[in-house]
Amino acid sequence: MKRVLAILFSVALVAAAIMVRSRFLQQDNTGSADTSTTSKVAGGRLRLLCEVEFQRVCNQVALGGKIVISATESAATTADRLAADPDAAAKTFDAWLVPAAWLALVNDNSAATVFASPVTIARSPLTVVGLATRLDLLTAACSGRLSWSCLLDRAGKPWSDVGGDATFGALKLAPSGSGADGFDLAVLGQVFAATNEDDNAFRAAARRMRTAAPGLANSTNPLRELLIQPRSSYDVVGVPEVVAVAEVPVGSELVRRPIDPPVTVDVAVVPVSGRKLDKDQIDALRKALIDAGWKAPGDTGD
Repeated sequence: MKRVLAILFSVALVAAAIMVRSRFLQQDNTGSADTSTTSKVAGGRLRLLCEVEFQRVCNQVALGGKIVISATESAATTADRLAADPDAAAKTFDAWLVPAAWLALVNDNSAATVFASPVTIARSPLTVVGLATRLDLLTAACSGRLSWSCLLDRAGKPWSDVGGDATFGALKLAPSGSGADGFDLAVLGQVFAATNEDDNAFRAAARRMRTAAPGLANSTNPLRELLIQPRSSYDVVGVPEVVAVAEVPVGSELVRRPIDPPVTVDVAVVPVSGRKLDKDQIDALRKALIDAGWKAPGDTGD
């Protein structure tokens, strides 16, 4: 795991979303809030660093007076900043709202422990999006259930191998396609696990994916490309369900499907080492995320 984290850290901080997609992290952070001193900065309110994908959620909670937004920035930017100066966290914010996959990346690559135990407050199942007819072909080829290992094995290979029309070309797969590096790092951790953390197996799949979609190599938002050109861009894009529900119009010819093994993208709020989260602050953030379409931990319903 630490080997993967080190690779991710060196790459993700250089080129954010595009380069984040080239390495993987598997992480499932859960836990309870730190029990040390509560910050009294900003009149006792929590100074929250908000990952950019959660800006609306943070704004909603801030209006309720539970938090003060310290800053809103991408997870990659925060990781870069804390790698250079771990003490910057304590100086500028009390807690971070972020996809949980990023937490080990920061702590493992800083000279000091930046964060205390995280609290997982929401999650969203990982899904894939594509044309129904093409996903049906892949499902049949994958013994009735889509899986990352099956999709990676077929990435870059002719659609005709699975009964598709030869005019479809090669299978163009974007395992992590939301365009948000905060989410995509978490998604890619699960994809990497599908290769049994085999660097060579992933590199081989990555080469096939690049070869199949050379004109899309620099795309920063594969889902958007698929929405605009569903028959001539990507064929399959992996995104959290909450993103698919928000972005794919009702009645669209594009559909979302579950993928094996069932995994989630988790959202955590984590205090800076030496700080404490109050229950009402945690509850307010959880409610705002659920209102935005995320699921509570343990909720497996639709």
